[in-house]
Amino acid sequence: MITTNVTEVRIPLDSDNSLEGVLHGPAMPLGALLVCHPHPAFGGTMNSHVVVAIAEAAAASGLAALRFNFRGVGGSDGQSSGGDGEPDDVLAAMGWLEGQTGKAVHLAGYSFGAVMSLAALTLGGRAPSICCIAFPTAISTLTHDRLVELRRITDGASPVRFISGDQDTICDQDWLIENLGGRATSFDTLQDVDHYFHGEAAGEVGRRVTTVVMSNL
Repeated sequence: MITTNVTEVRIPLDSDNSLEGVLHGPAMPLGALLVCHPHPAFGGTMNSHVVVAIAEAAAASGLAALRFNFRGVGGSDGQSSGGDGEPDDVLAAMGWLEGQTGKAVHLAGYSFGAVMSLAALTLGGRAPSICCIAFPTAISTLTHDRLVELRRITDGASPVRFISGDQDTICDQDWLIENLGGRATSFDTLQDVDHYFHGEAAGEVGRRVTTVVMSNL
C-alpha cells in the first residue's frame, strides 16, 4: 500500500501574489498531475468533490497530485477574471509542481478547469496528457479565436481525453466532437451521470483520469 501525504502549499504567481493549494502523494512520486477546479462564480473551488476525488485517486496510485484555487478564490491572492488570467494560474501551478517533483506535469480540469487547462497549453505550457472532465461547451469564454487555439492542442501530440456523463446538459459531446475533436482526442462517457458526478461517479472519474496519466508516464 502506498503511503501518501497531504500538505497545504503556496504557489508563487508573481512577486506580490500566490495561490493556495494542497499537494497529495508519496515522497517519491511516479509522476505528477495538476487538477483544476470548476468556475468560482458557481461555487467552484479546489475542494470540489470531483477535484478531491481525482487528486486522491492519483495519489493512491503513486502520483503527486496538486489541486489549487484560482486567483481570488479561497486563500489565493488576486481577483477572479472569468477566464482571462486563470490560464496563467495553471502555468504557475504546473511550473511549481514540476519544480517540486522533477516530473512532467499532466493536467486534469473539471468544467471551467478543463477550459483553463487547455487554454494554458495555448500559452506555451506542455503536458504529457490532458483530461477534460465535463467540458462546458456553452461557456462564455469559448470565443471563435479561443476555439481555434484550443483545437491546435486537441490536434497536437499529447492525448486529450474528454470525460463526461451521458445526462450532462452543460457538456454537449456532439459539439465537442465537431469543434474540438482532433487527432489527439478520445471520448469517455459515464452512463446515467450528469454534470455534477454525484455519489460514486466522482470516484469513477478519479480512476479514469489516473488510468490516463499512468498510461502516459
